[in-house]
Amino acid sequence: ASESTPGSGPFPGKSPLEQATNQLVNQLLKNNSYLQPEAGSQGRAQLDGASALTLLLTGPSPANGKKEQVRLHAREIPGDRLLFVLSISQEGQPAEVLNAQGRVLRSLKVRK
Repeated sequence: ASESTPGSGPFPGKSPLEQATNQLVNQLLKNNSYLQPEAGSQGRAQLDGASALTLLLTGPSPANGKKEQVRLHAREIPGDRLLFVLSISQEGQPAEVLNAQGRVLRSLKVRK
């Protein structure tokens, strides 16, 4: 895999986390050409008490044409490692599915 350079993805690419997240996003977009970053969706959130990058990718599913959403969370974890969490949902899914995804993110615990 090639190195991500600043400006080659949705994040500035100034930190190792931003560079690795850009690489993952670029690979996801390459392999799922129907997905695109949702305008203004990149940002920061908390994941197990630490700052995480967030991004939403959307597009019509090639399987059925319904809007697919891929929500990405990325954060650093001890030992110079990275954690990526991808939540995938589709338009029209029951609220229980979306609620369960939120509960998984909120209950995530990273070993120190």
